[in-house]
Amino acid sequence: MSEPVDTSRVFKQPVLCVSCDEAFYFTLSSIVENQELVCPQCGERINLRDETYLPLVATIREVIGVIKKSYVAPLERPVDRSADH
Repeated sequence: MSEPVDTSRVFKQPVLCVSCDEAFYFTLSSIVENQELVCPQCGERINLRDETYLPLVATIREVIGVIKKSYVAPLERPVDRSADH
């Protein structure tokens, strides 16, 4: 059986760079695990601690929590073997 994919390292979300006024995609995990991101176009730092980004970071934390529950919970359920007999 293959390992489950950590979707927070696969799914991406656009984040606006206020310096160049362009949005760029970053993985969900990079958004919640870092305090700053670097804009790939202008090289400026995107400060995720700024109040502008706090709602985005909070929402992504919630989404990651839901995603992790959805693929961990089925693995923890006991297997019903009553149909095997």
